Amino acid sequence: MSINIEYKIKPYFTKDTLMSFLCKDINYIDADKAKSYVEGYLSKIPVQILNVFDSENWKIIITNEDLKEKFGFTYDIYGVTDYDAKTIYTYASEDAIQYGLGHEIGHFVDMYMGDLSQTLEWDKLVKTINPQYTPAYYFTLGNDENKGLEYFADSFLLYINDKLLLTRCSLEVNKFWNRLFDYLDDILKVISENTIKSNIFNSSSDYWSLSD
Repeated sequence: MSINIEYKIKPYFTKDTLMSFLCKDINYIDADKAKSYVEGYLSKIPVQILNVFDSENWKIIITNEDLKEKFGFTYDIYGVTDYDAKTIYTYASEDAIQYGLGHEIGHFVDMYMGDLSQTLEWDKLVKTINPQYTPAYYFTLGNDENKGLEYFADSFLLYINDKLLLTRCSLEVNKFWNRLFDYLDDILKVISENTIKSNIFNSSSDYWSLSD
């Protein structure tokens, strides 16, 4: 794995900012620990996706910079995807790497495969998701967030982290991810050859029936 990962972790506090640091509910980690956590988490991501991530010149930045302020969010976040800069930012904390990094990679997958989250087919799948079984790390929307977009990234995250829990939330969405991963090599080949870039919903109508 040779994707571009930068660790931009500044000293966590000065004498003047100590109180502010102590009041934050994020357990930041140093660069060595962050690298260990990131490498461990990325080992769960299919190498084909990481290869595309690299070939498209994307990178990951692990940081303790205030991303909420940097990107103007009004709610707490673990990370953010900057599409223009082809960069995923994730906080240098164990929770952020566990629950934020996969989510942001899910956004990359969505974008690369032609914005699947914006299709009518995905909209139907979203309606099958029952988030009552999941902790707040999944399927929790901030103000003005696009439900289809965020649920796509969250379901990718949950598929990577806990397939059984995703099955409890939605058999249909788990089925979608099983199929995408089963055909991943073929899908990426088709996209790379520019023969189709809009979506991968080429299955028969029976497959996508949500009445079963």
